[in-house]
Amino acid sequence: MASTPDFGPLVGGTRIQLTGTGFLGNGAAPNRVLIGGREAPLASALSDTTLEVELPPGEMPGDAPIVVFNHVGQGTATGVFHYSTPPTVGAITPAEVLYTVPNTRMTVTGSGFMDEGAGFVRVFLDGQQAVDVEVLSDTQLTFTAIAAAPLTRPDVKIVNERGEGVGLRAFRFVPSTRKGLLLFPTNETFFFFYDPVDQSILTVPRLASSAGIDAAIMRSVTTNADGELYGQSKLTNQFGRIDFRTQQVVEGVQQLEQYRSFARIAEQVFAFSRNSSFGSFDLSNGRFTKIGSSAICCQSISLAGTTVNDLVFTNDQFITPITATGVVGTPIALNPVRYIRDMRFLDTTLFAISRNPVDQGRTDLITIVPGTGATTVVKSFDNQITAMEVFQ
Repeated sequence: MASTPDFGPLVGGTRIQLTGTGFLGNGAAPNRVLIGGREAPLASALSDTTLEVELPPGEMPGDAPIVVFNHVGQGTATGVFHYSTPPTVGAITPAEVLYTVPNTRMTVTGSGFMDEGAGFVRVFLDGQQAVDVEVLSDTQLTFTAIAAAPLTRPDVKIVNERGEGVGLRAFRFVPSTRKGLLLFPTNETFFFFYDPVDQSILTVPRLASSAGIDAAIMRSVTTNADGELYGQSKLTNQFGRIDFRTQQVVEGVQQLEQYRSFARIAEQVFAFSRNSSFGSFDLSNGRFTKIGSSAICCQSISLAGTTVNDLVFTNDQFITPITATGVVGTPIALNPVRYIRDMRFLDTTLFAISRNPVDQGRTDLITIVPGTGATTVVKSFDNQITAMEVFQ
């Protein structure tokens, strides 16, 4: 027995022709056909040697044994037909797209784009159909990405006659080609991007409430090893990945504790909890493990570092070294005095967000010299800003 073509989509629905003998003569009909153990919805004998069959949905890609049985008997064949694998999405380049560029040509490397009856190909970004799709080969295609909001990471779905394949959070729209600071306020702005080179500010508005759900207000934020931002919502106390398309904390873990500040050092994340305990934090499960035996005073507390050798925290009016094992060094007074909400090293410069000493509804972005405690205001905001993180 032979099949033409010798492949079909996993979703079924297309037709193949089987060639053999005994399909029609000697009262053989009707014929029933099993493909991969599943019965074909249609099996029509065109002649004694040709049988047209509509494919049932397959269980898995690969070889599918064919069994034909009728009044004459039954025949079995293996290695003559296989279900094609659905398309797959591998690498997408470029990995980052400047959000202000209206149209960017993207290249997808994967499989299943052209061969084995792939047919017409469509590409979707978070459900929106991309334009100018061009299939270059079975393993490569290109499309044009339309500009989207900064820090969004769209899912890329490829759909053709072989099925569909999805690349989750496949690339990122970035706010700048330079490093900067992400600042998360509590008002109608979801976040600011501050560029320290030219001191420009990008404002991303907070989305309107949808189905009674408000955009998240971030209490504290950090990143994973891939640069994805995670944070704790002030509204729900959940900790999870920040979805910048919906402005929600997703894949969240409900927390009983509130976390004031995080610092990522290589593969490890450190944190201060609301009761001012220092410890490590596991992004995968939201678990905090206390380091050291006692809580650290006081209410205004934040944490930063670039290596385990330069971890520092602020508590009220001081900046203090702390080791990864929780050993606290000698505090240095901030000058002038500042009450710090959060801070981060951008390269070798320590930036912090601080309550404005005159108007507590405002926030000052300042720099701190860890060795001397000297503070300098670099920018002021008419907002209360509660969290910050480095974009790079």
